Parts: sequence; C-alpha cells; structure tokens
Amino acid sequence: MSSMTAERMNANLLWCRVVAAELRRAGVRHAVLTLGGRSAAMALALQQDRAFACFTRIDERGAAFLALGIARTTDRPVAVVTTSGSAVANLLPALTEAAAWGTPLVLVTCDRPHDERVGGGPQSSDHLGLCAAMVEAALDLPMPSDAPAAIERLRADLSEILCLTQPGSARGPVQINVPLTGRVASLDEGPDWQPRSLPPGPTEPLRGPSAPPPAEVEPPLAALGARAGLRGLIVAGPEAPVPPDWVAELSATTGYPLLADATSGLRRPAAPNLVTLADILVLSPALAAQPPELIVQVGTAPVSHTLHTYLRRQSVPVLRIVRRPIEADFLHREPQTLVAPQRAALRRLGAALAPGDAAWRRRWLDAQTEAEARRDAALAVAGWGDAQAAAIACAAPGFELTLLANSMPVRLGNLFCGPSADSHPILCNRGVNGIDGTLSTFLGALAGHGGRGLAIVGDQAMLHDLASLEPLPERRLDGCICLFNNKGPGIFDLSIWPEDAGLRDCLRRRTTIDFAPIAAGFGLAYERAGDAEALASALARAAAREGLSLVEADLPEDSLFGRFADAVRCWLGVGG
Repeated sequence: MSSMTAERMNANLLWCRVVAAELRRAGVRHAVLTLGGRSAAMALALQQDRAFACFTRIDERGAAFLALGIARTTDRPVAVVTTSGSAVANLLPALTEAAAWGTPLVLVTCDRPHDERVGGGPQSSDHLGLCAAMVEAALDLPMPSDAPAAIERLRADLSEILCLTQPGSARGPVQINVPLTGRVASLDEGPDWQPRSLPPGPTEPLRGPSAPPPAEVEPPLAALGARAGLRGLIVAGPEAPVPPDWVAELSATTGYPLLADATSGLRRPAAPNLVTLADILVLSPALAAQPPELIVQVGTAPVSHTLHTYLRRQSVPVLRIVRRPIEADFLHREPQTLVAPQRAALRRLGAALAPGDAAWRRRWLDAQTEAEARRDAALAVAGWGDAQAAAIACAAPGFELTLLANSMPVRLGNLFCGPSADSHPILCNRGVNGIDGTLSTFLGALAGHGGRGLAIVGDQAMLHDLASLEPLPERRLDGCICLFNNKGPGIFDLSIWPEDAGLRDCLRRRTTIDFAPIAAGFGLAYERAGDAEALASALARAAAREGLSLVEADLPEDSLFGRFADAVRCWLGVGG
C-alpha cells in the first residue's frame, strides 16, 4: 500500500504505523511481540510492514531476552512490544542486562489512556517509573491523532529518542510508551474506523547523536609513565568498547601477554600473545613472584574471581579502555581511562608502549603452554564430571556460535574454550551475571546470527527459563542446548562455609527434574549422556540435525567440589 493510499483504520493503527516507520528508519529489523489488547494495534502495524522480521512470544520476560540475543548478534536495535500493566515489569531482567551492556533494545510499551492511569483503570501500572533507572531515555507519547501537525511532532520526538540506539558511547536501551484508546483492545471496532492515509515522512536512515571529540591518549599515557620495556598485561573481559581486532593489534604491537576471557572475542579467531588459562596461571607462585608494571584492561571485569584477586593485589598503573566514563572501579583504585577510543588512538598507545619486556611475555606464554600440556592428564585424573564435559562441549565441532550460561558454565568455558583460527562468537549475559533468560538469549542469538549454535547451561539456568522453549513458528532455528545436570547449583560446592551453618542443604538444594519429557513437550530432540564418549557422540549428532536439540550431560554431584579441585592442582603442578 502506498503511504498516501487511503485505508480503513482507526487512529491507533495510524499512530502505530508512524512509530513503525520511525523504527524502520532507525535500523530496527527485528521486533519481538507479546500480544494483548492494548498492544494489538502496534503488533499489527509491525506485522504488516515487510521491513520487520517479527517473532511472537507469550512471556514478556522471555521476549525481552530473545530481543537481547538478536541485538547482541546483529549489533542493531531490536524492538520488543508489550501490552499494559504487569507486562512491562517482566521486561526488567533483560532490561537490566541491556543497560549494563549498552544494548540497543527499544521497549515499545503500549499503555492505557492518560486519564485511566491515574484513575485506577484496569491493567495499568507506572510503565515509565518501572523502567526509568535502566533506559537512556523514555518518551511518553500523546494520545493518537491523525492531525498532520501531531504526526509531524510524533516523528520528530521518535527520531530524537531513537538516535540513542545508534552506534556511539551514549547507545543503550530506550523506552517508547504508547497510550492507545479502546475499551477491550486498541483495534476495537467503532466509529473511529474510517479511510485514512499515512502522510509521507523522511526516508533517510536515522543518524546518531554527534560523536564526542576523539579520545586523547596522551594525558593518560603521561599519567601512567608509559615507556618501552615495561612488564605489561592486557586483560580483556566482556563488553569491549572497540572491535577485537583492534585489541589484537595492540597486543601484537606491544608484545604484552593478552589475558582474554572466552567472551572477549579474542580467542576465536585467536589474537597474538593469547593467554587463555589466566584463571589458573595467576595462582602460580612463579608468576606471582614478578608482578606487572602496567595493566591495560579492556571492557568490563573478567569472569574469574581468582583473576579479580590477582588484579586487586597489584599496586601498579592501570589504564581502563571503557565504553563510557566510569566513576569507580572495584578492581583498581585510581585507573586512568580511555573512553571509546578510535583506532588511531589505540595505535598511538601501542607505539608509546612498544616493545614490552620480551622475557616477561615469554614467561607467560611458556606457562600457558605448560598448563595446556598438563590438561589432558588432569582431566584423566578428574574422570567424568563437569570439567570433562566442558572440555568436550567447548571443542565440539559443527557449531558456529557458543553461548555460555552463568554461573559455572562460563567459568568452565573460560578454561576450555580454546583458541582457533575461525571466527566463532562466544556469548554470555555478563552485564549483571545472572542466569535469568539464558535460553531466550540463546534463541535470539540464533535468530540474529543465522548459524548453528551451542548453548552450555546448568540445570538451574535451564529451569529458570523453561517457558522460553516455546517453539518459534516464524523461523526454524538450528542448534543444541547442552545441559550440565549436576543436580543443583553446583557453584556452591566451591564455596566455603562453617559446617554447622546449615547452608549446604539450603543453597545446594538438589533437583530431580526429568528433562526428557520436557524436551518432548517442546518438540526438541533429546539425548542423555552419562559419560564422555556418549556426550561427544550426542553433540556430533545434534550438530548435524535440523532444528533444536537438548543433550543432557548427567554429571556426578561432587565433580566440581572434589574432582575439579584436583584438576586445578594438577594444572598448577601442586599436589596430586
């Protein structure tokens, strides 16, 4: 339909089509819809626009995480549409993650008319207040109107807020609150339905806000006492504010060992001077005896608590490369910062620090090689358990993307997601480190990436998001959920508490869920593996299968507490 062709619609639908047009101009190409009476007009406007790939979900919480996964893999803003009332509150877990990462979710929260919100109208809540702490900006629209001046103003207001979803340091989630009329639904039949046409609007792509001046690298360099020959470390965690190949170039130029998390984007493909077993190596007395003289940290804090402890012990200059200015840093007392630098700034940084101490670099890389050589023997000592299952899953061929759940899978992934020459994204919701929404995020990542993926999840993360296994009829997704079932939150096996505290039974509560009928109920192919050979075979079949599979690794309850600790001691060369 031409934008000036009259079509019978009510003012709600016309208004929502303006919103859809501006979302399209902002680069939104995916919309996740949760249906309700209030959101019906918005859902219809998006469904009828061929620019959008739409997915419909029942659960708003899972819908928001699905949108998060799509946004993370496409680097585009993604819309998630809700009806009014408690529906909006269910967005908050994913919104918390999006705010921490600067992920450009667009919350389109359809609302009751203004006069009903304050008068105790049914299915109403404070949409804007619920989301205020976690969005870059919020826009509460006026009531729908077909007046040309109102539509022109609507476009201007939408354009202003959607600028914040474009690339840049201010990027993050935004909220568009859309009050709509209707007794039961926003598409109620009534006298308001009449021939209307959508006036033409701007068609050029939306531009982001003006970029800030390029980051100046010279002031932090002077404060750090930067010079050649330093014993430097580059520590790369999640959420790097610059592309991985820029960090790889910095490591190559300086010669600094690169302690890169699995989720840093620097392992697959492998960057120069890569150290993947830093979680273990920082416990080595030999490496601890000679501290670094400079630390460059890229992105947010690394996953490993042992690496946190190591970094906190260092009283050396620190340069943080961050997405936006920070007020404090829990790992470093007074770091210098470089905010969203351009590549030229990083090259100047590398030139000022090059070359680093070659003997220091060789010490770290030799230690890495030695630890890798001991790994097979350590796994043989550990036998069947979480560590061996992680080694198999992280190396499973046939997958193009990996998602690691919090909290033990990402730690195990840090130890076993080795380097490769292929580009292979490794994701994890590390913004606030929660297990919520893991399955939804994985499905969104598959939809956004388009390839075959593998999710490694614990039984607690699996149970937390079971509803998100609801089939996606709009598109076939190919991938495998590898479930590490050690009968409860195994991470607490690594905690230390007084024997008489009574916490073990409380925190390490055992689960007895049968996942086979759950998989059948959601239409997933299912296999159970009780040893290493069975797990490798099941993952190989899942990698060749169309659609989604669930492979359950049935693991001993004590494999983290006893066998995993033994493996760590073997890697360090301490004890048996």
